[in-house]
Formats: sequence, structure tokens, C-alpha cells
Amino acid sequence: IEDPQEYHTPDAETKIPITENSVFESEQTIAQKFEEAIESTPLYQQSKTPKFIFEDIYGSTPLWVNQDKVIVQSISNSKPSHLGYDKPHWETGISFTPSLSSKISGTNKDLSGLINRSYDRFVASSESAAFGNTFGFNAQYHPKGRFFYSSGLFLTQRAEQLDYNYTITEGPSATNDNNLSYDPLDPRAYEYINYIGSNSYHFIEIPLNIGYKQPLSRNFELRTQVGVSYLSLLSSSGKKGNFMTLRLDDLSNLNFNKNNIAAKLKSGIYYHRPRVAIGLEPMIGMNLTNLQNKSTSAILDKPYSYGINLTTNFKLFNQ
Repeated sequence: IEDPQEYHTPDAETKIPITENSVFESEQTIAQKFEEAIESTPLYQQSKTPKFIFEDIYGSTPLWVNQDKVIVQSISNSKPSHLGYDKPHWETGISFTPSLSSKISGTNKDLSGLINRSYDRFVASSESAAFGNTFGFNAQYHPKGRFFYSSGLFLTQRAEQLDYNYTITEGPSATNDNNLSYDPLDPRAYEYINYIGSNSYHFIEIPLNIGYKQPLSRNFELRTQVGVSYLSLLSSSGKKGNFMTLRLDDLSNLNFNKNNIAAKLKSGIYYHRPRVAIGLEPMIGMNLTNLQNKSTSAILDKPYSYGINLTTNFKLFNQ
């Protein structure tokens, strides 16, 4: 400062000259006092310990504090996360899944010779997907961390749409080697099949799934579940073209497996509040076992369905 100014202190008559050296010394003093104030804070003292960490808003990912630079950053305690990965808890609620059902069909090699040569053209090609649904109660256990387990009790429907329109013009008969021979029918004995309807299969389903949660924000997360289900067939209704004669059989008279195993995969978004979680999950499920009894049927079907699972869960027993 080539032309020093004079400064008059308000509490004294002394006039202190302001020079370049005095300004430098003053700045050093202020910086030193500011550094001492920072070092005296509990946050700085804790940061000198290498193992000191902050938990992030999800309660799981550590944020390490640099020993040289203490960054004071709000974790926003005024807006806590409702995901609760640091607290084990139960969730229970209601689930509903509108779905589209279909099937994967195969043949029983032991009885494949008994399948009518017109079965695929007349019967199998006239069966298509239909709407079904699943409704019931689910329960989930969430330990600390990202993994969780789920089960429940559901009423599950598989379905298929039928549009039969064909004429039976020959009579098949089984030979000794489990093959068919065909005799042409008199035109007056032709059978005309014209039927439009749907088949429905109702199961009690008990799933056992393992899931993983991926946080997206404070209140949203991605949940993915995979597992197996036990399905007990309660009832079946509708009609189906016989694999040998092509005539219509009532489903209630057919021999189906009562006990079935299915696999299921679903993944979707959950919205969280302190006591409620609402989920929307695309899902797919497929029977691992055949619906028909292998000892009596040459056609073996494995039903499957895909749809959107809607879930409302209530959080219980927070610890």
C-alpha cells in the first residue's frame, strides 16, 4: 500500500496506520482462528479416525470422511427415507395379478401313436391364450440389507380360449402296438364340431420366493423376486377336443394332476411410506410339471401366464 490510510478506532483516540505488513498479519490471524474453530468441532475430531463413516439415506452405503477436508453435507434428516434397509421388518398385504394365460404343449412319447393325425389341424390350432388372474394374501420378511423372502396364499387361474370348427370324417381305432388305424365314415355319420368357449383351471398357490431390493430414491425402489410355487388343482371347467377321437370331452371327466410345481419371476417398482409399500411388478409364471396325467394322456401341457402384479403391503413389527 503506497499511500497508507489512517483508520480511527471507535473506542479510542489512537490512530493506527494501516500498512501492507499489518494487513498480511491480520489475514494470517483470522485464518488461524478460523482453522482452530474448525478443528475444535466434534465433526472434525471424529473425522480424524479412519473408521468414521456416515450412513447414506438408504442406511447401508458408507460415506468416508476425508481426514484433510471435512465436507459438511446435509443428509437431510428432515426428509428420512422410508426404505428401512437398516431395520428388519415384516410386510403383509393383498396382491392381484390380471394376466394372459397360454401353454406349452408336448407329446407323451409312450402314447404318441394314439394322437389323431388331424389333431394339430383341427384341435391344437383352435386353442389360444385367454385372460386369467391371481388374487390372494402375501407375506414378506425383510432382514437388514437388500435381500428378502416372500410367501403367501393365492387363488390362481389359468385359462385357454377355444374356437373349434371342424368335421369328423373318419373313425380311428387303436391297434395292438398303440397306433391308430382309420376307417372312413359314411357321410351320414359325419360329426360336426362347432364350439366357442374357454377352459378354466383353478389352483391354490403357495409360493416361496427370494428377492433383492435396489434403491432408486428416498421412497422408490426396484424389487426383483424369483422362486417356485406349489399349485393344488381345485377345479377345471370347459371342454376339450379328444386327442384320439377329436370329439369334445368335458374337463371335469378328465384325469389331471392335482399337485403341480411352477416357477415365477417378477420385477417392478415399489413406492414406500412409513407403514405402507405399494408395488407394480410385471411377472411371468410357468408350470414345471405337466397338467395332464402322463399315464392316460398323449398330450402334455404346461400352462404359463404373464401379467402385472399389483401389491399393497403394510409394514409390521418394525424392530
